[in-house]
Amino acid sequence: MLGTLAHYKPGANDLAHAPELERLMLHRLVELDEQVRAAYAAYDYKKIVALLTPFMTSDLSAFYFDIRKDALYCDPPSSEKRKASLATIEQIFHCLTTWLAPILVFTAEEAWLSRYPDAASVHLELFPDVPSHWRDEALAKKWSDIRDIRAVVTGALELERAQKGSALRSKPRRLSISPIRNCALPWTAWISRKSASPPTSPSRPSARRQPRPSACPRRRASLSPSRRRRA
Repeated sequence: MLGTLAHYKPGANDLAHAPELERLMLHRLVELDEQVRAAYAAYDYKKIVALLTPFMTSDLSAFYFDIRKDALYCDPPSSEKRKASLATIEQIFHCLTTWLAPILVFTAEEAWLSRYPDAASVHLELFPDVPSHWRDEALAKKWSDIRDIRAVVTGALELERAQKGSALRSKPRRLSISPIRNCALPWTAWISRKSASPPTSPSRPSARRQPRPSACPRRRASLSPSRRRRA
């Protein structure tokens, strides 16, 4: 986030026409703000770490930044999408740094002064007031379903990569008409190419024990019927 925000100067209207993805991240900040404040009031520092760690690793790193990296790297500075993304990252940085400051004392201080060199200290800051109008339950529900579908497609892409296929040439295609939440296996959706067929479920190794190799025919001939069966 520090590298992304290095040249960003906040604008008053950067979030005026924020895309859905940015509004989703702002919604997550509203949810986390309530939970983090309640955990600090109960001196439950372990819960704070348990709340923020999945947010940073899953929601931000594996999801939001993975989608927005092209806009951040390639879009011109005048791009509305890029400005909205930077404004959202600024809000996320402000919240995360102040929320973690009582726990990661020195790390939070170093990150804060790197972003705001003229500031006194992050430990003199209060938790930011996250606007309640950022909450959007309907949008969160919509993107929850989208993320479920994305997880299935990502799993199918991994199958293609394992078969030396090209993920960039792939075209997702739904084969199942049932809701995505009811899909038990990722093979209900597969990645089709020009000449491809739906993958089948991988065969599982049999749990039955393999029979022992039979004894030498000459030896079996000299054994009694009962001992021959045991052999």
